[in-house]
Amino acid sequence: MNNNVNHIERYQLGKLLDLLDSFECLMDDTVTGKLKSNEDYPNILLQASGKSSLTLRAMIHLCTYGFPDTALILARQIYEQSILLCFFEQKKQQSNFQDYVEDYYADYDLQIAQYNKWQAEKISKDQNKVSQYQQQIDAIHQKAHNKKKGTYWWAGYGSFKEIVDFLIDSVNSQYANHMTITHLLYMRACKEAHAGVLGNGLRLGSDPDMCGVDNSAKTSGYGLPLYFAVSSFSLIVYIVFGNLGIDGEKLIKECDELLDFYATVDHEEDKGI
Repeated sequence: MNNNVNHIERYQLGKLLDLLDSFECLMDDTVTGKLKSNEDYPNILLQASGKSSLTLRAMIHLCTYGFPDTALILARQIYEQSILLCFFEQKKQQSNFQDYVEDYYADYDLQIAQYNKWQAEKISKDQNKVSQYQQQIDAIHQKAHNKKKGTYWWAGYGSFKEIVDFLIDSVNSQYANHMTITHLLYMRACKEAHAGVLGNGLRLGSDPDMCGVDNSAKTSGYGLPLYFAVSSFSLIVYIVFGNLGIDGEKLIKECDELLDFYATVDHEEDKGI
């Protein structure tokens, strides 16, 4: 593709990459040799922020080479990490906060056991193994503090949407409006990711009057995924720095500047400017 440089300049991807480099340097200086790999909240912060930084780097490559739709799909992963950390922040002052942390880590063992059980049922067809894994699943549920069923049982909710609804109801009205708008972007990204008539037909940056399937690399349509991603990532940075005692005022300001820029770009692209 011959317009990669235009993408980097047009969407300030170099500035975004520098921001990620600064973030990771600050994190390295703070945690290297100081934090151990334990099943605790600081390590949840490290895992979530590390995965988000890596995902945002992948998005930069996609935006450089003309794939805003796939970038939007990745952006939803950063949003999910921001909601995860927001949930823990809301629960942090409760006396049973550690229960949520322990159940969060227990979910790792639960998912492994469920995966192994399904494999034993459908592939090896080993009933002894099926029983063994079911016993592991039952033991995890019995030991767990939260008894809720569903994907987000460890949080006391059955679904991701239920967690989002809880958070929206927990914050002030101004921020609740922001969270509602951001979740609408998440719903848009989910449609993009899933097979179906809407997801298969949507193409960011395509000519709306075009007939047929446009699989060409795009020269526009990047404002939406970049705004969505940076909005979520800036929240993650704020939470992580606050908990780890990192002075990140300059970096957070740079996040806000990029966020304003991508909001303007998204508005212009939506209006066809």
